[in-house]
Amino acid sequence: MSTQKFVSYWQAVFSSQDPIKALGLNGKDLTQFEIGAAPEPYYGYIHEDLSNDVLLLLLNPGARDERTREEGWNEIVKDRYVRLWSKEEYNQQEEVLKKQNRWRDKRFQQARGIVGDIGFLHTMEFFPFHSRKDELTERFKRAWVNDFPLADLTFHALKDIAVNRRAKAIFSVSNDWIRLLDKHNVSREMEVVLRKHSGKDYSFSFKLYRFNEGGLPILFCDLRGSPINLPKNQFAVHVSRILLGLTPESLPLEHPEFEIRVR
Repeated sequence: MSTQKFVSYWQAVFSSQDPIKALGLNGKDLTQFEIGAAPEPYYGYIHEDLSNDVLLLLLNPGARDERTREEGWNEIVKDRYVRLWSKEEYNQQEEVLKKQNRWRDKRFQQARGIVGDIGFLHTMEFFPFHSRKDELTERFKRAWVNDFPLADLTFHALKDIAVNRRAKAIFSVSNDWIRLLDKHNVSREMEVVLRKHSGKDYSFSFKLYRFNEGGLPILFCDLRGSPINLPKNQFAVHVSRILLGLTPESLPLEHPEFEIRVR
């Protein structure tokens, strides 16, 4: 199973005496990242049952935080990947993180506002190393997708989760994942743009991708001016649910607040 290969790969990397060498990267590749902090390619028990959970696709981990303040590769982070933390251990860690940094809890609440009852918010990163902001150049992103086997390993783990409907829903707040989908000829199914009648620019943009008929769709959410959030606006949530197949309706053609563009 592709997800298990992905998990086993990172388990071997974090168990290695020289993880950077095990990754097949060099110092030149990593100059723009905080390599003093352990990478975090995914967060969650994706090796277990995800059927009541949501997967959120991100660009890369942000600046080091409470989990990654130790010198060198943080031992708690390494432990997650080497021992393959259980569902119970991840849920215990969530309670700790809520007191330190509510970033994950906010995204969890946003996902629950769209999907309904969920148990956990899993995340996967397009690129696994920490940085303070999106400093990945266009050249680097192209090379990462085209030249590094790890990118394909990540893609196939995502495909496994989607094709086999292992989660309740999959969202992305990073359009860079589309680079991987394009490489593997996964075409866009639909794009929906919501623009306020009184505004010049879009308010919400959604792109829908699907690996196969019957598989879970991947909903890319672009909120203008709020790039890492999922929508909370009532109508945008309604559109999200229709696109995800959670509300069995056709997309509305008109709305008193928004102009609706579908392509």
